[in-house]
Amino acid sequence: MDSRKLSKEGNRFMKNPCRLILLIVATAFAVPTAYGQAVTRAEISRARYELSKVEQKIKDNGGVSIELSKSDLAAFELVRALSERDSGNPDVVELVEEARGYYNRAKGERFEITPEMLAYRSRQSDLETKLGTYADQAWQVIQDADARDPNVVSTLFPVKFGADDDVEDHTGKVVTLQDVDWESALFVQTGNNWIPVGSPTQGYYYIDGSSQEYNQLYAALQRYREQVKSQLGPRLTFRGTIKAPAMLSADAKDDKPGTPQLGWSIQVNGIHVPSVVTVVLDDDHAEGARFIGEDKLSEWRTFSVNSIPKDADPISLVKIYIDAIKEKNWELHLACLDPSLRLHDSQLHGLRYTWELQQKGLENFHCHAEPTHHGPIIVTKGFIDDGLESFFGDGIEREPATGKEERVIVTVQLFDERGVQTVRPRYLTLIRYNDDRWYIWSGMTLTF
Repeated sequence: MDSRKLSKEGNRFMKNPCRLILLIVATAFAVPTAYGQAVTRAEISRARYELSKVEQKIKDNGGVSIELSKSDLAAFELVRALSERDSGNPDVVELVEEARGYYNRAKGERFEITPEMLAYRSRQSDLETKLGTYADQAWQVIQDADARDPNVVSTLFPVKFGADDDVEDHTGKVVTLQDVDWESALFVQTGNNWIPVGSPTQGYYYIDGSSQEYNQLYAALQRYREQVKSQLGPRLTFRGTIKAPAMLSADAKDDKPGTPQLGWSIQVNGIHVPSVVTVVLDDDHAEGARFIGEDKLSEWRTFSVNSIPKDADPISLVKIYIDAIKEKNWELHLACLDPSLRLHDSQLHGLRYTWELQQKGLENFHCHAEPTHHGPIIVTKGFIDDGLESFFGDGIEREPATGKEERVIVTVQLFDERGVQTVRPRYLTLIRYNDDRWYIWSGMTLTF
């Protein structure tokens, strides 16, 4: 185009300013980006389709964090590339925000953990410290007395047991066996549980794990684990007396008999974990043994909730149940459960097992559980107003053939200290009879 034609075109636009503005706007939108042409709707649709796969994976995992696969990462890389090409495009901006939400949700559902939700931990730590101090003081008193007692075996190994030894010279002597790996070493022989301490070269002491005294001490230790701290570590210190010679095979396995080794059987009368707990026999205690400080628990411990209001709704009841587990309030935890689930010793034994599992989960994996919502309340037994009574009835309700029964499902999510969901949601079924208060019927094992 020559200069005269350009001059004519310029004059035409100058005479009509609107045409000039339209040309400038059209030119601006037609300018290619740094990476070439503008993002198309088809490209945005494809990116959304790829992100939808990630969204479905997040939903399928129930709010728990997921590991992004190569295809998942490719979907986010695609969105980033589109943003770098056309960052000013409103549709691209919206797409980036969607992707950002999915990317962070893939790390796990989030929840704000408040100081109040963790207050139980500081109270629990104070209690453990106080009981640990009492335990060490009590054990030191026992050890000081043993240091002055000539009946105490001061040199444990090698175990004295030979042809010239008189059995009566050893029977009744006191031994303290430290750092015993009691759970993994335990074996069964001659109809008894035994815990070996020693070696084939140094000789053995065999702790009788089936005696009445051991069972009483172990029951007291279990009470400590239920009420204070569930995990004690793999090693305990045992104090006891020599009973009699015992020929046992500490190395026996399921597929081989092992080599019999002569040693002394031990009747325990005390168990100690440094700075944690001391358990002693006590004839005045109803169970025959107690842990030091057990009689002071009610004085030292405070609970945030002590009873269940009759008008507590399903969410409130589950919150009370969670608080009972967090604060190790065994009795309140039982009161939350349907009475038919806690009638017999066998049921209580099963509940103690699940209680221990939940305490371990609380100490190792989770710090809080939150009931988020519940489903519809469904009448499963008794009179149901189907609309006919209000239409035909005389205002007097029929007596139900059976008592009224309602059920509802409550969804619970568990979180760690960061507020990240740790496991899939749990579902508790609650039941109510004749419009009385709610109870937990099933799903009570949250596996804290």
